[in-house]
Amino acid sequence: KSLKALFFKWFEFMLLLMIIKESINSQRILRNVLMVILFTAGVQACDGIFQQLTGDDFIRGNLLATTGVMTASFKNQNSYSSYLAVVTLIFISLILMPDLTKKDKLCVFFLALLCGTCLLLTRCRGAIFGFFAGLVLFLFLTRNYRITAACVLVFFIAVLLIRPLQDKILSTLLYG
Repeated sequence: KSLKALFFKWFEFMLLLMIIKESINSQRILRNVLMVILFTAGVQACDGIFQQLTGDDFIRGNLLATTGVMTASFKNQNSYSSYLAVVTLIFISLILMPDLTKKDKLCVFFLALLCGTCLLLTRCRGAIFGFFAGLVLFLFLTRNYRITAACVLVFFIAVLLIRPLQDKILSTLLYG
């Protein structure tokens, strides 16, 4: 049963990827898709921070006390952290695009930092390790090592400067 579900799930995502690939056939459509991704990720990150500060999110009213960790409007932290890991890597790749203005790159960098912080606050080891594996792969695939290394360095500096974030990361990695 589990193998059947695994392969059908993979097939479903492969089919979805092929449909998306065929649908994005112009620069205008690609720009619109990226703008939607930026906007929704920004709203989800703000919702997660709001949930962390107040105890419930402003989209669906999910309570922080129910799970004890940030979920934003998602049903559980695993789904939210997987989403954040993917969009944060997309944001880091957008920062490296030469066509973006410095203002746009700064905005995308801020969103990447916000989503990365929310990713760490979900305390999901699998998504966090997946994100770091994606960063390492990204480092090898890109030719601009300085900017990629700078993104990684800023991320680690942010982790080192925010004491509650350090405590959450250590408790996640050590105690689950």
